[in-house]
Amino acid sequence: MTEVSTIGALATAPAPAGLAVIRVSGPRTKVALRSLFQSKKNPVDDPRRLILGDLLDFETGQIIDKALAVYMPGPNSYTGEDVGEFQFHGSPRLVERILRSLFAFGISPAEPGEFTKRAFLNGKLDLVQAEAIAALISATSDTALRIAGEQLKGRFSDSIQLIGEPLRDVLAEIEATLDFPEEPIDTKKSDTLRLALEGSRDRLIELIGSYSYGHVVREGFRVLLCGPPNSGKSSILNLILGRPRALVSDISGNHPRYNRRAGRDARLSLRLLRLSWSSRERR
Repeated sequence: MTEVSTIGALATAPAPAGLAVIRVSGPRTKVALRSLFQSKKNPVDDPRRLILGDLLDFETGQIIDKALAVYMPGPNSYTGEDVGEFQFHGSPRLVERILRSLFAFGISPAEPGEFTKRAFLNGKLDLVQAEAIAALISATSDTALRIAGEQLKGRFSDSIQLIGEPLRDVLAEIEATLDFPEEPIDTKKSDTLRLALEGSRDRLIELIGSYSYGHVVREGFRVLLCGPPNSGKSSILNLILGRPRALVSDISGNHPRYNRRAGRDARLSLRLLRLSWSSRERR
């Protein structure tokens, strides 16, 4: 059996900031915390509590930065494995040094989405909830955030379960009938199976019907503003965006004939495209 590796990666944006967080998950998390974090009380001995201490360079033993560390033992963690996190000053150079120290210690670089993949493989999330995390991160409106949050809580999974459970029961009854054809067919049972199938069908139709709304919430509306030069396209574009993103002038032809902008409000996002044509092109 292949031994599960211990992975580590930056959990915050790779840019200068007041704070950066590196996450570690796997069987060597405890050893890494004891070896690379120096404090009066090690986080391993006080799980789920932030401990102040020093992050050490594995190769030189020198202090890299003052940091907070926390240990979350599995299976009660995000990935279902032992998880550790380091919080420190958000300098890209510090991030590079700390990751290099972890990798020198034997921690493997995490692939994109690997923490969530491990959460799925360890039964902490189902596939729909795993996809909801990506939707939550990329949400561009409050509505998209709300829907992704409900999906992460299991609302969509529950809807699928309501469709699938009756179908599994019907399948089991059909298989039993085929296995024992000599048994008489119960009319009441047939009616029950028919109602179960119709109920699943109706829920499935309702679910399919919600796709268009969900797609708009996730991707936004695509709106085309087109017309001849100086017909007010740029003014409308700026009005919708609420800021001067397109040049407005009485002089014809002084800005690009085609451009694209993204606009967002608290509910939905818009993808605005502006297209100009000359009177000669219209002929």
